[in-house]
Order: sequence, then structure tokens, then C-alpha cells
Amino acid sequence: MDLGLEGKGAIVTGGSLGIGRAVALDLAREGANVAVNYRSHDTEAKQVVAEIEKLSRKGLAVKADVSSFDDAAKMVAQVRETFGSFELLICNAGITWDGVIWKMTEGG
Repeated sequence: MDLGLEGKGAIVTGGSLGIGRAVALDLAREGANVAVNYRSHDTEAKQVVAEIEKLSRKGLAVKADVSSFDDAAKMVAQVRETFGSFELLICNAGITWDGVIWKMTEGG
């Protein structure tokens, strides 16, 4: 299936592991250049970028905490500088605070 992503730029937050990694690689397979955002998994993010580049796409690992406005703005600037522009933003980053239900409170 052709998604029309050839040459498009994409940012995948939380792209170094799990679902984010899979999404980043699928976007690259469909022709997109992909920026892999991560907060603490340097090695894994670089591995995803290497896999993207093996697919003859541009890859970029961008360390940024997307809960910080300044970090997010710097990330966008870095992606624009590297790719020229980007058309896709996949907001995959997140954390969970799992716990037993009787200890949970509304709102976190």
C-alpha cells in the first residue's frame, strides 16, 4: 500500500522502543525521513536511526523531554534544520504510573 510518504519528514516521539520504534521503521519503509525522539535510551535510538538509514531514508535521533516546551521547540528546530520540514508528528511518548486500583486517585 502506498501511503504517499516518499520524501516526507516525520517525528516520532518515544521512537526508540516498542510501538514508537515500530512506527518509525514503518514510516521509513513507506518512504519517510524519520526523526526518532527519545529521552533516555540513547543506544536504542541510534539503533533505530541506523535501521532507518539502511532503508535509504534520512534518520535523526533527537534527545528531548517532550513534556518541556523548550526541549520540544529545540527538537522541532533541529528536525527542520536537518530535513527542511516535516509533515507528520506521531505523539507516542508517554509514561504510566500503574498501581493497584484502591491506591489510585482521580487525575493520577
